[in-house]
Amino acid sequence: MEKKMADREENPFEIQLLNYITNNEPVDTIRAFIKSYPETLTRKIDYPEYKPIFYIACSKLAKTINPNIVEALIESGANLYHTDKLHYDKEALHFATLGGNAKILQIIIKSLKPDKINSLSNENTALNLLIKEGNSEDSDFIECIQFLIHAGILILIIIIIIYYISKYTR
Repeated sequence: MEKKMADREENPFEIQLLNYITNNEPVDTIRAFIKSYPETLTRKIDYPEYKPIFYIACSKLAKTINPNIVEALIESGANLYHTDKLHYDKEALHFATLGGNAKILQIIIKSLKPDKINSLSNENTALNLLIKEGNSEDSDFIECIQFLIHAGILILIIIIIIYYISKYTR
């Protein structure tokens, strides 16, 4: 880890952490880095993401990283409930749902406070977002729906049926 930390003057710490995550560095390396630089876990990455590293891991990187990394980020203190208006008040649950990795979504769901499964982003639950914006051809799509339902997410079945009918009968 010493060798990798040597380039910290050229790269802000949060970019180093993002690189560790992107490159699937060992979980122990990521934990040690966060322990040395805990502020990296809460800072937002600027353009083009404008969100915390944890949310990038749950969404944009979800299909390429080891789910154990997401678990390590949570154990290291990642904020599951950070929101901002730029991302329509999405929380980790929403980003993980749209990331489309069922294992990562399951980790997020297990880490949530029980009353947070129905958190809204722009008046949509995570299930609504998945159905509206998710990739229904993705191999994890149905499994993500099942995890959300088993976790107790509210189901507006009529809206879901209408949406599917309009989406697939065009």
